[in-house]
Amino acid sequence: MEKGGCVAWCDESMRRVNGQPAYYLCASIERRRDEGSLVLLERVKPAKASKLHWRDLGLEAQARSLRIIAGMDLQTICVSACPMNIRKQERARRKCLVLLLPLLEAAGVRMLVLESRNEAQNKRDRELVMSARRKHLITDVDLRHEPGGTHPMLWVPDQIVGALGTVDAKGCAPVEWSSSWRRIERNLSAYTVVP
Repeated sequence: MEKGGCVAWCDESMRRVNGQPAYYLCASIERRRDEGSLVLLERVKPAKASKLHWRDLGLEAQARSLRIIAGMDLQTICVSACPMNIRKQERARRKCLVLLLPLLEAAGVRMLVLESRNEAQNKRDRELVMSARRKHLITDVDLRHEPGGTHPMLWVPDQIVGALGTVDAKGCAPVEWSSSWRRIERNLSAYTVVP
């Protein structure tokens, strides 16, 4: 936890929903550190993988990860841009981030941790946060980037956004993880922007 506020851990995903490309940006707000659950998530991660990634898991491992996450004290906010022009993914990301930042600040977040991409992309994220401050969209949210393998909390939004994308694409959750998904959904707010 950050001094004076909560931390949100954020990941992105791209999916096809109803035949249209969609961009998702998902932030999980850590209300209370749950080291035990993070250790359990580490055990779900494939042995040679650097991080837990939804698309690399089979149905059984996805169900295990969602069972663990469903027991954590989290609030999750997901913003999607659909339909997304696949040549304008960065535009979709910016639109999602502009909506996400004030929602996170209203939820008490003071630090947003995004998975690192390349330095030019990370710089654009930082510039967007500074622009949001100048426009008075936010006042207190800071941003940092971390590689995906450095902290298991970055895996939590990856798993949630992966599950959400599956539900959106298929219209329902697979029976193997539907009960865990229902518990996660209780603390999930979803928003859509026009890209």
